[in-house]
Amino acid sequence: MPVLMLNGRHDPIFAYETSQLPLYQTLGTADEQKRHATFPAGHSSSSWRDDLIRESLDWLDRYLGPALE
Repeated sequence: MPVLMLNGRHDPIFAYETSQLPLYQTLGTADEQKRHATFPAGHSSSSWRDDLIRESLDWLDRYLGPALE
């Protein structure tokens, strides 16, 4: 199953090295069907909201096809 993982690179709750990377590496999804996108932010998504939306929409377009206008 394709997986998109979105995280703040400087998240104090789910630290990159000790939480995010181990989780991502443990996923059983093939490497070409998973993506770990990190943003220069902490835990809150408010500072990287636009990037989060762009990544999410690109991912959905890739696996579900582009939205109809």
